Amino acid sequence: WTSTDTSINVTGTAFKDAIFAVDDLKQQNFRSENDIKKVQGLIQTYSDGNGRQRSRVDLTLREEKTIKGHLLISAEDLVFAESSTIARGIIIDVESKACKKQELSEIEAMAKQFQSFTPYYIQYIMNNFNKAKVAEIFDESYEWISNHPEIKDTDISPDNLPRLKNNFAALKTSWTILSGFLFSEKLFGAEQHTEMFFDIGIVKLLLENIKRISDFRPDAVFESTLWEMIENGTFKISE
Repeated sequence: WTSTDTSINVTGTAFKDAIFAVDDLKQQNFRSENDIKKVQGLIQTYSDGNGRQRSRVDLTLREEKTIKGHLLISAEDLVFAESSTIARGIIIDVESKACKKQELSEIEAMAKQFQSFTPYYIQYIMNNFNKAKVAEIFDESYEWISNHPEIKDTDISPDNLPRLKNNFAALKTSWTILSGFLFSEKLFGAEQHTEMFFDIGIVKLLLENIKRISDFRPDAVFESTLWEMIENGTFKISE
């Protein structure tokens, strides 16, 4: 994130349907509040699939370059505090853990199998799926998310709710296709991972992200900031 937002934006246009990882999002990597706002704009561009139009000196428009991939952010801090920006992604908290040498050896052994994983997976998708089939799975996933009891009773603003549903529907769609491949090839304990995905992973993530978006609603942030300023004496109320 010490790169410019323009360079990250331009690089991302080349990664169609792939994950583009940018490391170490934290406060000290940005010189000013304006830099953080640029990052928020970049995240919105990726999420919404929009390009950024520019004009030449004679005011004719350059060719618009749209983001074709997915942005993966490694972060130490949540430097943006707008609910609409947070709602455009899926935020996963990861705890630091001590190195376990036995598990490290298992991962290194498994990594050898992944050398041939991607081409076989692409072949599986091309043989079994087309756009209509993927769209059907996405619609079913969106319906599953929409009917989740925690979604029905949520107080997320109407403009952020569709973003949250789309994010998790896309995540569930990806897992549905991937798990089919894992089961067909009997790879990596597919049954165990499917149980974890639904019973622990996606539902827990859904609830965490709902709470995070709700906590950063403008009215909630205003109220908490106001009381904090009153308590520390920055803001005083008089008759």
